[in-house]
Amino acid sequence: MHRALRSIAYVAIASCLGVFGYGLAVYPDAPYKACDSLAGYCGKSGRSHTEAEYRSQQVWERTLLVLSPFGILAGIYLARTTKASRSK
Repeated sequence: MHRALRSIAYVAIASCLGVFGYGLAVYPDAPYKACDSLAGYCGKSGRSHTEAEYRSQQVWERTLLVLSPFGILAGIYLARTTKASRSK
C-alpha cells in the first residue's frame, strides 16, 4: 500500500511539472487578456493572439490550477514519508 501511494505521489508531481513546463513552452506570452488588436487578445508582451489561442491558454491555466493542489499534497506526503523512513 505504501509503495502504491508513493508511486501515485510521484505521478501527481510529474503531471504537475509536465503541465507547468508545457505551459511555459507553449504560452510564453501568457496570461492573455482582451485588447484592441485585430485578433482581440494580447499577451503580456503586447503580441496579438486569436480567440482559439486565448481559449487554449485558459484551458491550460485551469488544468494547472486543478492539478497544483494534488502536486503540493503529493510533495508533502513524500517529504513526510521519506523523513519518517529515514528516522527508523
